[in-house]
Amino acid sequence: MIGVTSIDGNKSRAAAPLVSICVITYNHEKYIRQCLDGIFMQIVDFPFEVLVHDDASPDRTADIIREYEAKYPGILKPIYQTENQYSQKILVNRFNTERARGKYIAFCEGDDYWTDPNKLQMQVDFLEQHPEYAGTAHNVRVMDENGNDVPGRGYPWEPYPEHIFSKNDIELCQLPGQSASFISKNIFASMDGETKEEYYALPVIGDQKRAMLVTLYGNIYCFNNIMSVYRYCLTGNSWSARNRNLNDKGILCSSIVHMSAFAETYYHITLDYGEYFFSETSLSILICLRHPNLENWKVVKQIFGLIADNPEHLRAFVRKFICRPQVVMQRVYDCVIPVI
Repeated sequence: MIGVTSIDGNKSRAAAPLVSICVITYNHEKYIRQCLDGIFMQIVDFPFEVLVHDDASPDRTADIIREYEAKYPGILKPIYQTENQYSQKILVNRFNTERARGKYIAFCEGDDYWTDPNKLQMQVDFLEQHPEYAGTAHNVRVMDENGNDVPGRGYPWEPYPEHIFSKNDIELCQLPGQSASFISKNIFASMDGETKEEYYALPVIGDQKRAMLVTLYGNIYCFNNIMSVYRYCLTGNSWSARNRNLNDKGILCSSIVHMSAFAETYYHITLDYGEYFFSETSLSILICLRHPNLENWKVVKQIFGLIADNPEHLRAFVRKFICRPQVVMQRVYDCVIPVI
C-alpha cells in the first residue's frame, strides 16, 4: 500500500504516524518531484507524515510542493517561508524535527531521493524488532546535478558491508550513511529544552552531529543495500558546492571539539577524538607546506588555537607527536618533496 494504512479516508489522516519524514528544500525545482515521488512510492503497513520545509525558494519549488500537498492532504505538511531562514543563520532542520510526531524520524533533503520502495519498511521493521538499536542507515548511489554517476564517491567514499556502527566509529569521525539513508528513534521528542537548544546551536555539519547524537542513545545498524541517491552538487547552494575548494581541516577539528564538549556536558559520555584530531592537525600542516598561502595558514592557526585553548588536547597532541616522529617526518617528506 502507498504511504499509509489507507489513503482514502479521514481515519488514515488522523492516525498518529509511526514515522516522520523530514524534507528541507531550497531552489530544488529540478529535483523535488523525484524526492517526493521516492517517498510516496514506499510500500508500508503503517502511517507516516511528510514534513516539508521550503526556505523561501525563488524558483517553482513551493508550487510543486503545493501540488503534492493537494494530492496527499493531512500527510504532507509543508511550511512555506516568505523570508529565507538559512541566510539569517537559523538551522532550518529544526522546523521539521520540532513538529515531528513519529516514533521514528527519517530524512531526505530536497535534491536527494529514495530508490527502493521497501526502504522505509525494512528499516522500521529492524528498529521495531531490535529496540536496543537507536538507528539504521544504508549505502547510497552518488550522482551529480545532471543525474550522472560520480566516479569514486560512494558514501562513505567506498560502499561498506552490512555492519554495526558504534561510538568507536564516531570517534574516528566516520559516518553511518548519508542523510537520505538515515532513520532513527525520534530522539528530539524526548530531549529536554536546554539540551535540544545546545544541540541545534552546535556549529557542526548536519550529518556529523546527527550521527553523534544518535550513537549517544545506541548503535546504528547499517545495511549494505543501496536504497537512495545522494546528489553531489558542485554548483548552487548545496553543502558540497559551498565547501568545494575549502581546506576543511579547520572545520573538522572545530566540529569534534564542539561535539566532544556537548556529549560530556549533556550526556556525561566521553568521546575520545584524540586519534582523529592528531591526524587532521598533521594533515592541516602538510597541506600548508604543500600549498603555502594565507588561507591554509589561517586553518593551521585556527587548529592550534583550539589546541592551546584545551590543555588536554595540547598534551595529547604533544605525546602523539613525540611518540611518532617517523610517521610525522615521512608525511612531511611526502608532502614537501613534490613541491621542491
